[in-house]
Amino acid sequence: MSREAAEKAMIDLPAIRKMMDGVTEGPWAVHPVHARVDAFVNGVAVPVCQMLWPTDARTEEETEANARFIAASPAIVRQLLDEVERLTKENDGLNASAYLKTKAIERADILAHTLRIRIAELEAGKGEKA
Repeated sequence: MSREAAEKAMIDLPAIRKMMDGVTEGPWAVHPVHARVDAFVNGVAVPVCQMLWPTDARTEEETEANARFIAASPAIVRQLLDEVERLTKENDGLNASAYLKTKAIERADILAHTLRIRIAELEAGKGEKA
């Protein structure tokens, strides 16, 4: 993946967290009687959004599924943000480990090359003998 493509694929996690900070605290749920999604703040139902009832373009089942999805979204987004951050940290650790292993292999290659040269010099009688 090119750097440009990687930058386009980046998610602005701080912006999403900031957006979530302004969301009405939950949990959220579909109101069983009124056509709305409520947040429950200190045990009190606080309307979050009004639902549109079924139309020719949307069935009652779809309307209810949309409402359930809206009600679950704040918790889902927070869980996804936490998981992305956890995986990012894990990936950073793996990248650091891979970098250290690469450097160790490079040093071992240099040492092996140096030893081959020294062995060749000793075999040719050019080096000091212990």
